[in-house]
Amino acid sequence: MKYMYKFARLPDDKKLISQINLGASTLFDSIDKLDSDSLNISDYNKRYLKRYKNKLRTHLQRLSYLLAWSIFRCKKPLSEITIIDYGGGAGLLSLLAKACGIGSVIYNDIYDVSCIDARVVGESTNFQADYYVTGDIDALKVYLKNNAIIPDALVSCDVMEHIYDLKTFLKSLHSLSENNLNYVISTHANPLNPIIRRTLMKQQIIAETQNKVADYGHKSRDSLKSFLDVRKEIIVEKYSDQLSESDINQLAINTRGKQRSDIDICLEEYIETKRMPAPLSHPTNTCDPHTGNWADRLTDPFEIRNLFLEAGLNASVLSCYHGDPKNIFKNILANVLDILINIFGKHGLRLASYFMLYGNKK
Repeated sequence: MKYMYKFARLPDDKKLISQINLGASTLFDSIDKLDSDSLNISDYNKRYLKRYKNKLRTHLQRLSYLLAWSIFRCKKPLSEITIIDYGGGAGLLSLLAKACGIGSVIYNDIYDVSCIDARVVGESTNFQADYYVTGDIDALKVYLKNNAIIPDALVSCDVMEHIYDLKTFLKSLHSLSENNLNYVISTHANPLNPIIRRTLMKQQIIAETQNKVADYGHKSRDSLKSFLDVRKEIIVEKYSDQLSESDINQLAINTRGKQRSDIDICLEEYIETKRMPAPLSHPTNTCDPHTGNWADRLTDPFEIRNLFLEAGLNASVLSCYHGDPKNIFKNILANVLDILINIFGKHGLRLASYFMLYGNKK
């Protein structure tokens, strides 16, 4: 099973695992031959496709693992399953789902450029999704209702750490399907792994304090200015004549982790009461004030699980694995870590490359 983690806990369905492994093998060959530079897609997604191709086996191992957990409870032939690829990016999960023989695949992303590009990539590999939907989860819900589509499963990879209001998102997730929707939501933003935590905190500090240059593959909706400077601009734009420079600086610091609408509320309250908003408790988590897009927000997986439960969703936290890198020394280390992840159970999260929550509606 080349495209399944060797040491992972897998769903108890050997036929399903074999089908997914075969689909991943077929897709590997198709993507390996793909010349992303020749495709009529954005530089943003060309960059992602090149990154995927450089580590294609481990990417497919990860997606195969997530796909298996998302559909094994459906108890249907693959050809009768409808699955959502939420926040699909370049569309690799959608491609895998079609290569495995899943009957109906709905690609969804909030970024319109990615939706256009994912369709092009799908057509070029002959594994295109059945539907391409632009928008957030509420736009997706409207689309499903208008087209009388009832999904069985949803997979989301590296999206949760960017969602501004996770509680609201989970309420929408709960009402997304009339059926007992199965879901798998994973994130690389694992705060229990000290190496990942340290790396992402450094990146968050850079996003908060340093301006960026629009280099190759820049995502057009992302701010190039530091998030701190953006918040200062928002404050000055509305209340420059009513606030001192020290007030402006402190308000900009204390509104870290808020998007514009919430910053405006804090400003109005400060003007009325002179009560400074409480700062974010986490030392480095931050978001783009214009979009609310978090910079890989670090949140304890069991705190996230509690939010799922509050939204009426069953949720289990699973450690995820490193797989099989091409480099022989990295491969040996990854295999050792994957074995230890299983041995240590819950504490294996400290070694995991990412984690996932999976479950269904209560």
